[in-house]
Amino acid sequence: MNSRKKELKEMQEKIIEKVNKSFTDPNEMLELLDFLSNFKEYSWKNRVLLGTQGATAVESYKRWKEKGYQVQRGEKGLLLWLPYTVKTFYHHGTKSVKEASEEELALINAGKIRVSSFTKFCLRRCVFDVTQTDFPSENIPKIYANKSCVFSGISENDIQKYENKIKKILKEINIRVFNPSIEDWQGDLAKGYFASGFYGSGVFLSPRNTKSENFKVLIHETAHAILHGRDNLISEKLGIEFSKKDRNIREFQAEMTACLVSKNLGMDTEVKSIDYISRWTKKGEKLKKLNEKIKEKILDEVVKISDYIIEEVTKS
Repeated sequence: MNSRKKELKEMQEKIIEKVNKSFTDPNEMLELLDFLSNFKEYSWKNRVLLGTQGATAVESYKRWKEKGYQVQRGEKGLLLWLPYTVKTFYHHGTKSVKEASEEELALINAGKIRVSSFTKFCLRRCVFDVTQTDFPSENIPKIYANKSCVFSGISENDIQKYENKIKKILKEINIRVFNPSIEDWQGDLAKGYFASGFYGSGVFLSPRNTKSENFKVLIHETAHAILHGRDNLISEKLGIEFSKKDRNIREFQAEMTACLVSKNLGMDTEVKSIDYISRWTKKGEKLKKLNEKIKEKILDEVVKISDYIIEEVTKS
């Protein structure tokens, strides 16, 4: 094992140890709960739905305006399950009251035709997360999901240089990087995603990201593309055999890669990465339950891909 791989392996072990011991500061949790108490409480089903979209503190466009904040231009609403009432009647077949003729409406109003009502639910994009508004970032709790952040340690010029080299890595396996406008963004509140399809694959980066955040997310999604897309030239070159993995393990590998590469290049994302890994692995429990041989393979793949990315972006 070369010296950098050894260093990355040791760094990975230290991060896993911190994940296993991670806890949420009680004061930070109280700050978050106090912040969330200012927002409407939704049903359990809708809370789960909002959670899958990365949101918690949401309001309608109108309510944000009443609170003195503006939803940013181009932002799309988040999905909620909303109830609506359907009224039907039977007259030469079952019909909706909306379809009733004048004659049928007269019979309904006279009580000669009985109307039945029942409730249905539909998905509608009708609320916006606090991060989609001009609400001051400094007033959003540090541990709020998807809050934007700025990582220090690398200049914007270096970030641009490294990003260009990572794009070349992806181009080698026919994957393009997209920076859509907020109007074209399809990832809800996610900071990025990798999509693989019949007509091609791509890494998509959120237009809400800061420069440094965008760089970390690009590394994260590059790891997904190489490790979790399908067999490709790079995985073959590194001796990584493609295999399907649970999403929590995929997210662990991608975020661990982002953390190791960023840190090696001088940008420390450890605090955010530990929080992310902790949530996806239930404080490391998901890893502990794995067969030792499988676990070793998963960790080894992270070191291999991290070492490869570092090598490619730092060579002249």
